[in-house]
Amino acid sequence: MSRIDGNTTIGGTLTVNGTACTLPTACITDSNMSAGSPAGVTKTDHQHLKQYAQESATAAADGAFVIHVAQKAGTLTNFDFGAVVANIGVSVVAFDLLKDGATMLSGTNEIDSGDAAYALVAGTIGTAAYAADTVWEVQITGTAGGGTLAKGVFAQATFDESPDT
Repeated sequence: MSRIDGNTTIGGTLTVNGTACTLPTACITDSNMSAGSPAGVTKTDHQHLKQYAQESATAAADGAFVIHVAQKAGTLTNFDFGAVVANIGVSVVAFDLLKDGATMLSGTNEIDSGDAAYALVAGTIGTAAYAADTVWEVQITGTAGGGTLAKGVFAQATFDESPDT
């Protein structure tokens, strides 16, 4: 039996008994990787935190606003929203997250006078998976209803996208 002590560099394919040596999937983990030689962009997931915000002293304005165009297929991992100045009285601001024009949320996704200024309210994600080139929009609809609308509304979404395959 032969033994190699010390470091060894192989400049080509390692062949064992006539068969190319292939490492098992996922056998190299983050702790095995050198900070000086990180994994390439084509081999890592990409997390995008996208935000939308209206001016802090202005009442919520209705509209849909593009916040992200997906580069790769991925998963929506969270959607949060709130306001810098809370609603007063019976006013409500509804938030929706649209994927190519269709809602991806379920349930009620809104803030009312019971939600404090600067509080993050978690949206309820209905469908999380998406394809490359998906266009994401935040849609805001305010209803004063005799109260005063929140000011400085904001929303953020986190998108985890797969590497090149």
